[in-house]
Amino acid sequence: MDAPPLDSDRQSPSPVAAHEHGWATESAHRTSEGRLLYVRCLGCGARRVDLQPGPRVPPVAVSVPTAPDSAREFLQVTVSALEIEEG
Repeated sequence: MDAPPLDSDRQSPSPVAAHEHGWATESAHRTSEGRLLYVRCLGCGARRVDLQPGPRVPPVAVSVPTAPDSAREFLQVTVSALEIEEG
């Protein structure tokens, strides 16, 4: 199976600052399409999902990077505060 191409116009739900990511596998499991890898950037904490179709084939990204948990939590608190002010 080929991974679907990422749409260059599509933005990540939580944009990640541009830099050279160093991905490390946090967990993985086998699927009928290959090995699904849940990876995290050691530099910024962003997360992504990769698919490795075979043991001798390098993994390919099947998702876009998302912001680290701390940034998502900050955004959620900020949005919640705004909703309270508007309510």
